[in-house]
Amino acid sequence: MGSGGSGGGKHRFRMASFRGMQQADLSKKLYKLIKSENHAIGAYESASKERASIAAQLSDWGEETGDDAISDISDKLGVLLSEIAEQEDAFAAGLEEYRSVLKQIRNTESSVQPSRDHKAKVEDPKPERLSTRG
Repeated sequence: MGSGGSGGGKHRFRMASFRGMQQADLSKKLYKLIKSENHAIGAYESASKERASIAAQLSDWGEETGDDAISDISDKLGVLLSEIAEQEDAFAAGLEEYRSVLKQIRNTESSVQPSRDHKAKVEDPKPERLSTRG
């Protein structure tokens, strides 16, 4: 009874934290790729926000100069930078869709791996249990 839910909590980690560690090599590589893509997506989203902020700052600066030519050019550049920010955001969304497909593939691979392992064990020309008989 001492190992109930209100115990001392010696073991704080969960099996979910070991996800990726128990997978075959290809699955592990796919797991790492998915994780890396998540970082890349975050970078594109961050770049998009920064670029949109820069565009607004540039446009504001140009307007504050009081020079119509500078204001016009800085406003046009601001619009271009805003468009680039939108494209970066759309690209990040596309990467997220692609990452979701990779996750589905990873999950499918993980679900069929035990069958592959069993098949490989059955097809092994030198089963360990037979080699110990003499």
